[in-house]
Amino acid sequence: LIFSMIDFGNIFITKSSLETTLNTVVDFYKEDYDENQIKSKIIDKNISLSINDTNDGYVKVILIKDVELITPGLNLLFDNPYQVAVERVVIK
Repeated sequence: LIFSMIDFGNIFITKSSLETTLNTVVDFYKEDYDENQIKSKIIDKNISLSINDTNDGYVKVILIKDVELITPGLNLLFDNPYQVAVERVVIK
């Protein structure tokens, strides 16, 4: 039970960190940085960045980071590593 609380806390902290990083990434995108320039500015190199152009004038920015679960058996409910993703849709 304690290990699962640690895992869920780790997932929550990772999601919060990704939200903060996403704010920075969106700011860089609005300043006309390209995807490679933005990737070079992300401090945590374990974060994957995806910028997807939609056909209706918007861009979806997605950040994904893997969280390794330590609780035995929790991988029966969740994938291990568990992928935490945050996304934001912005105007081009």
